Amino acid sequence: MKCQDALADLSPFKAPGPSGIPNAALIHCADIIRGTYANILNACIQLHYHPPAWKKFTTITLRKPGKPSYLVPKAYRPIALEDTSSKVLESVVARRLAGLAEMHGLLPANHFGGRAGRTTTDAVLFLTQRVKDAWRKGHVATVLFLDITSAFPSVNHARLLHNLRKRQVPEDLVLWIQDFLSDRCTQVKFDDFTSEPLHASSGLPQGSPLSPILYLFYSADLLASY
Repeated sequence: MKCQDALADLSPFKAPGPSGIPNAALIHCADIIRGTYANILNACIQLHYHPPAWKKFTTITLRKPGKPSYLVPKAYRPIALEDTSSKVLESVVARRLAGLAEMHGLLPANHFGGRAGRTTTDAVLFLTQRVKDAWRKGHVATVLFLDITSAFPSVNHARLLHNLRKRQVPEDLVLWIQDFLSDRCTQVKFDDFTSEPLHASSGLPQGSPLSPILYLFYSADLLASY
């Protein structure tokens, strides 16, 4: 994926991160800045470096509708607002990882979520076919459904990096991902309150375009034997 494609894919009306630069500004100036952005992003990957300013994000809290009480934390939904420039780089890396996964078969064939050309319909058809194949042989089909709570926040970085290397993802990308996930911090905003910077280097960042494909690599071993 080219930098210009990542800029074109930005949603113009998304709220900006700590820098305050709106997506619409980057989209409008894409022809001017894409060359400079490409040089910066390529250098970041080659140097295995994610700028500290891009590791800072803002977390805003929104009320979930229809809750009986807003005195409990679960009645609120935290939304992470990352720096726009960081999201451009994350989109480029996400597309590269997805392309490598499809080209070289790095992910299980029956891993459907978050992959281009694979929809919920495909997953349902796959499940239906497996059930019917069992019935034709006179077997009983049993299905186990797993509801993973807090999937992104629970990701262990050491295991994720191990899985990426195990599936032969290029080391330059693995080392950049390691730096991208380290030393992150956020400020929580709630009404007129803004917290001091808080350590936020656990799990995968919510709202990042890179998190879905990273979680696929993290959880791939769960499906590899089936």
